Amino acid sequence: MIKMEIKPKLDTFVSTMKKLPKKIQNEAKRELVDIATDMKNQIIEKMQRTPRGGDGYKRGKKIYFASLPGNAPATDGGDLWNSFEIAKRMSGFTVEVGTNVFYAKYLDGKGTKKMAPRPIKANMIENIDIEKRIRDAVARGFKL
Repeated sequence: MIKMEIKPKLDTFVSTMKKLPKKIQNEAKRELVDIATDMKNQIIEKMQRTPRGGDGYKRGKKIYFASLPGNAPATDGGDLWNSFEIAKRMSGFTVEVGTNVFYAKYLDGKGTKKMAPRPIKANMIENIDIEKRIRDAVARGFKL
């Protein structure tokens, strides 16, 4: 299984959040889920748009071309990108985006003897300013 955990880095953040009114806590929690959803959508989009040009192999009557090594994995049957889920542990202000497809760890890790790695987690957090979004969510909570 691979997963990306979205959890504020500082313990002081969580202890501070728990002292705030519930409406503010709930707004921050909703934003964390929205961030996780954006991350999930971002990796799926990267997989669908990744440049092909890697090794070709026959899949049924068609020839499938893998993504280039170092790029996000290319979609084939959709098992990987359809498997991404968001898990919430809301009491601790933590959400996770991940998959339990067995081959994801090889794609995201060191690859195999026959396959170079195709990063997944590295593509999840591009252009997402988590800290700013949480600050904005807290500010919205004060306005409710």
